[in-house]
Amino acid sequence: MLRQRVMVSIKVFLEEHFGHFSKDDFGSKSSLQAGLAISSAWAVTSSAVVIACQIWPDSSYLSYIRTAIPEAIGPHLWNVIGTIAAMAVGWALLFPRVEHFARFANYLLLTTFGIGILMFGTLAGKLFSTSPPENLSALSRAGLYILVAALMMICFALNFALWIAASLLDGTPKHARFAQKWRQTTLWLRLAIAIAMIALPGYLLVTSKAAPSGDATCTAATGTSQQHSPGTSTAARDTA
Repeated sequence: MLRQRVMVSIKVFLEEHFGHFSKDDFGSKSSLQAGLAISSAWAVTSSAVVIACQIWPDSSYLSYIRTAIPEAIGPHLWNVIGTIAAMAVGWALLFPRVEHFARFANYLLLTTFGIGILMFGTLAGKLFSTSPPENLSALSRAGLYILVAALMMICFALNFALWIAASLLDGTPKHARFAQKWRQTTLWLRLAIAIAMIALPGYLLVTSKAAPSGDATCTAATGTSQQHSPGTSTAARDTA
């Protein structure tokens, strides 16, 4: 009963404060198709390159690309640019009439999207070309595949959300319609959302600590031995 009341209260709150928005205000069919096409192109291309490096590990033509793969998987650059982009979106929401804030946020969101989808494709290529530990049972192996697939879907959805957010701040008539609807939202709610998007990412940016590199994490998770650059080999051995 309590859960039902909470759900009803949330629904009433959303309808009261955001009911003037329509589905078309958040992206047209053509915009979604363009985002999916670009995402697929980047992901498939980067995955193919990684798989090629795994198939021909001794190829001198792929040596430089092979060295760059661990750097593409590392999440730190994505986190930093994405955090700054979120803060820029906060400023764009705080001052919806100032187009310069919206355009700056749009550029940062698209940059974060590009980095993220490249990282997604690279990681997908690593996972496709790496076998799980042989000592896993059939049930554990199936559970691992399901978990990895779910995490990859979440990763792709997060990056695609960046594309949608960027399309709302691109200076087109659709952005003008969204900005007009946003200005109709209750003032205190606009201020609360905008300030939260400025303050919270900024706090996380200055207080977060570096996580293990993506390549070392992938190696530890799969239990396989791979070659790393001198800066990552020690971390991989310690993790293992």
